[in-house]
Amino acid sequence: MIKTTQLRIMKKYFLTALLCLSVIVISFAQQQPIITNTQAFEDYTNKVDADRQAASDKKNFLRAETLLKQWLRGYDALPDSVKRNFKDLELSSYYNIACYNALLGNKKEALSAFEKCVSLGYSNYKNAVNDADLEGLRKARRYLSSLEAI
Repeated sequence: MIKTTQLRIMKKYFLTALLCLSVIVISFAQQQPIITNTQAFEDYTNKVDADRQAASDKKNFLRAETLLKQWLRGYDALPDSVKRNFKDLELSSYYNIACYNALLGNKKEALSAFEKCVSLGYSNYKNAVNDADLEGLRKARRYLSSLEAI
């Protein structure tokens, strides 16, 4: 026989699980629809880039970074036949995420994004060395290793 205390504990666990499930369902409902053709994704890309540029101009680097991460999630969901048309934008998105995180003081995230863009083929050594946005990374061993890889 289950005691009253055990029932209360089970009820709390059930309600907590229900709340977590609700949060997950709501977050999925708010995600962008999956885009499967080149023109639709190009239109989406142009909108995200305009919003990102406006946020960047206002020095709202967190918003700009969030928009790029959102774009990357959409990009990752593309079929390969569409994805190949936007490959260069994947690389530049990671570079810009590195810049925004460096400006926000999120050194670990900035370094991870910079390493990712280099692994995708980023090769503009001169730009990476002179970009003021990356100033906070200059002495980091991971940044220097990435520069060597370029």
